[in-house]
Amino acid sequence: MSYTDTQHLKWGTYEAKYSIPYLGLGSQFLWKEKLYFLFNFGFSDWVKVKDKDTHLYPTEGDGHNMVSKGSTEGFAYLYNFQGGWRFDKNWLLSLGATFVNLATKGDLTQYHYYYGVLAGYTNPTPHKVTSRYWLVDLSLRYHF
Repeated sequence: MSYTDTQHLKWGTYEAKYSIPYLGLGSQFLWKEKLYFLFNFGFSDWVKVKDKDTHLYPTEGDGHNMVSKGSTEGFAYLYNFQGGWRFDKNWLLSLGATFVNLATKGDLTQYHYYYGVLAGYTNPTPHKVTSRYWLVDLSLRYHF
């Protein structure tokens, strides 16, 4: 992700890498091959997030960039629900939702560069990464 202003000057970028290995349980209910319901639950206590936030200062003229690098660990919960209805031999209507709740803690260090050369850095400071989001899908399928 990056930010560019109206004069096409780039002021910043953000990158994040998530690692979420998890264990899960799932169940499925099928009724007369017409309706189905799925439920999945996952949990991870091994979540790792590495992120990098780069602040660029294109109008200062001194080549200064500030890069913040974070490394955190924590947990995540994952829930998934899905249901479907086969209303005709070849047609299937389905609706699903996934919820993810992630929370990690660790450290962040800021590095200051001038014209690409490291000029200094800060002591590590506490850093948190949290994320909660829903993904919802609705689909209509035709099977040939």
